[in-house]
Amino acid sequence: MASRSSSELKFKSLQKLTVEETCKLLYSLNMGIYIEKFRKYNIDGLSLSACDSTSELEEFGIDDESLAISFLATLGDYRKTGVPVSYFSTTQNKLEDIIIREELSPAGVSKGKKTIAFCEDTVSIEVNFKVHSL
Repeated sequence: MASRSSSELKFKSLQKLTVEETCKLLYSLNMGIYIEKFRKYNIDGLSLSACDSTSELEEFGIDDESLAISFLATLGDYRKTGVPVSYFSTTQNKLEDIIIREELSPAGVSKGKKTIAFCEDTVSIEVNFKVHSL
């Protein structure tokens, strides 16, 4: 039986990342605000590995230029070394670190919708607010 090298066990080729793995990568790099856009545009590792400019990352929704420059450099490293598989560990996706977006009704007080984006699923919760006068 052939054994796998330690580098094969610790890293995964950037080109082979699925859309969900790219979302977990974003989360691990504190770029979770872009997860929804990456899902929307089905950005996988093959797409990321082809990026060679910040304008391409902007097309994927990364509109912060300094962050795009940094992410582009990180992608360059991952093209050479692979992506640490520890980024895909479910234990890293802690409940208190999930992304929460609040969408209030036009009145802004009576109703609201919370969208919670996990790396695997997006869950919407309807919330009713009551205003109490003192």
